[in-house]
Amino acid sequence: MTQLTKENSAQAEAAIRALGPIKFFNADLDNGLINFRSEKKLDPEPVKQAVEGTGTGIKEVRSLGEAQGGGNDYQVVVSGMADRVFTAMKQGLDKPDFIVQRVDYVGPQVGKQLRNKGIMSLVYAMVMILIYVAFRFDFKFGPGALVAMVHDVIMVSGYFLVTRREFNLTSIAVLLTVIGYSINDTIVVYDRIREEMVRYKGKPLPEIINIAVNDTLSRTILTSGVTALSLVGLLIFGVGEIWDFAMAMLVGIIVGTYSSVYIASPLTIWLDERAAAKEREAKTGMKPKVA
Repeated sequence: MTQLTKENSAQAEAAIRALGPIKFFNADLDNGLINFRSEKKLDPEPVKQAVEGTGTGIKEVRSLGEAQGGGNDYQVVVSGMADRVFTAMKQGLDKPDFIVQRVDYVGPQVGKQLRNKGIMSLVYAMVMILIYVAFRFDFKFGPGALVAMVHDVIMVSGYFLVTRREFNLTSIAVLLTVIGYSINDTIVVYDRIREEMVRYKGKPLPEIINIAVNDTLSRTILTSGVTALSLVGLLIFGVGEIWDFAMAMLVGIIVGTYSSVYIASPLTIWLDERAAAKEREAKTGMKPKVA
């Protein structure tokens, strides 16, 4: 994180313009850079002193040479917050009595890459699970599993939105975990549906799904309950990201449990009914009535 903000960038612009006519000024707040073009050649040292006079730490002032359109380009590299902390700690000391062991810095470019890769990992996971379910069971089962997963991801993301908790890479890990948990519960229901379809041949699919859901309901509640109990300790004793992880996981378990029953299975019935209606339409030539 750099020291450059909207407020001190405006003060830095005023200080630089006081040194001479400026054609162009741009403050890159994310990367902590100030780029400007002066009509006359400037010495980097007065520029550094002018900006530091506004209370902003400076690492260096770079002279980028003459511009094609006239004037001279300069770049001011603003110090990070670590430099500011180090300066404040050594004030009043003849010799610093501490050692800076390590300074970690994740720039906006790296943060953007991690965010994009995290989002793409969610997309890849859902697509691969959709393909797996479609081949393992039937194509009409795949969309139900996918919609249930998307629902769970949206609900858990909504937790971070409503509570204003920090959304970071740990949150991406929560979403990936919730996706895996949700599809596991959905596959258990789907597997029982497939078994009941063999046992009760000729029965309508809604009745078979109803039997399968009732058979797996106790297992679903017990599994979700035990998993939720394991998070209670983290919620009681955890702090920071650990508490956020446990709370988001608890939300994911709740929504993942009911989405397998109330979203994935009914959507499978709806798709089966639409397929049957289209088949009747192809045979009779009459359009089906849409509810």
